[in-house]
Amino acid sequence: MSLDQYLNSENIIKATKPVDALQLTSEDQDIIQSEIVEITQFDDPDLDEVIELHIYDSNGQYITSDHEADKWKHFSTDKSFIQYHLYENLTDIGINHGTYKIALNFFRNLVGDENNSNLYIREISADRTELKCQIAENNISAKSKSTADIVIPGVTTKSQLIDFETQRPELCNKDGLLDFVFLNTGNNNILHIVNFRYFNDKNELYIKLYQPLPENLLLKQKFWISLQIRQPYTDNAVLYKKPIVAPVSIMKGPNFEIDAKYGAITETNFQTWNELLGSNLSTSQQIIDKMFSGSLAGVKLGIDYSGFQNFINFSSAKERVSNFKYKVELLEYYNTQITTLNAISESNEINSNISLYRQYKDGVVGGFDGFEQYLYKEQTGSFYTHGTSGSAIFHDTFSVEPWPKVQYNM
Repeated sequence: MSLDQYLNSENIIKATKPVDALQLTSEDQDIIQSEIVEITQFDDPDLDEVIELHIYDSNGQYITSDHEADKWKHFSTDKSFIQYHLYENLTDIGINHGTYKIALNFFRNLVGDENNSNLYIREISADRTELKCQIAENNISAKSKSTADIVIPGVTTKSQLIDFETQRPELCNKDGLLDFVFLNTGNNNILHIVNFRYFNDKNELYIKLYQPLPENLLLKQKFWISLQIRQPYTDNAVLYKKPIVAPVSIMKGPNFEIDAKYGAITETNFQTWNELLGSNLSTSQQIIDKMFSGSLAGVKLGIDYSGFQNFINFSSAKERVSNFKYKVELLEYYNTQITTLNAISESNEINSNISLYRQYKDGVVGGFDGFEQYLYKEQTGSFYTHGTSGSAIFHDTFSVEPWPKVQYNM
């Protein structure tokens, strides 16, 4: 039921602080007990006492309920109070973020409870204020959420109704009206009972309501009966999502046992491009190949190129070798042209052509992939591969040796 059931529902929806819900009109407050009652005891294990939690959106529309919210504790001190763990009770029913209105009902169940809605409406009067009710189920199951299917021996709905009738003098005020006894159908649908009578021999319960029965409640509607200890408490609740903690990579700790006494720290000075290239021709060529290749931006992978099975998955081993052979033939052609031009008398045109062929060569070498780098630059012990004659590719004994090397004149 929405918050409209309370007489001060508009104030509750607009409120930014706790508000007690009003259930009686001003002219009836003198007849029926209405002031806020201090809870001096609310944790007697012999009494079925509950704090019902009902959740509404910010407009007062009903969302869900927990009739057995159990994250609370009563403190019987000089100033009696209840400590209610709202966040834990909300997360128990799956609410973990958002803005809500909450209503708390402080009840002592007299006949049945949420798990034992054992009474039902059999007849309704014309003005819908008088009800004839009977027992739908006589057995009483355990109240606990985890033991709701366990039947409590010796306690029945009929015995609870007999006790309810016996407590009539205690529940009624001097005018013979019940102060705060409610017909409870769940989900905060509670109806104030002002009078009742139970006839044990006929097994019939007659109820007089403070206000007419809502039209949505019909015959055979099941309910239980609760005594309200204090007026409903309403408040606002804002829940925020817990921040998502980013995964943290834990670095391995230092190795303080490493033997570093033989290590020597040596530093070199910075050098210019001409200084690096002017010292050693072989080193110069390696630097040029590195600078002109696309490998600076990537990471060198630890692939063993001596076996096709380590890197050939979707491509063709034959095509890879053929491509490399073609590139080597290009390099041999460029080297031949450079050698021929070096034998001719020096001139600006000759030097320009030599430089052009060297650029062609640098471009080919700089474009080598990892497999081609391995074939071209790795050292070889022989001009021939050994023990591979007749072997099949991917065979355990098959190995790929680097391309045989000869010294070219630059």
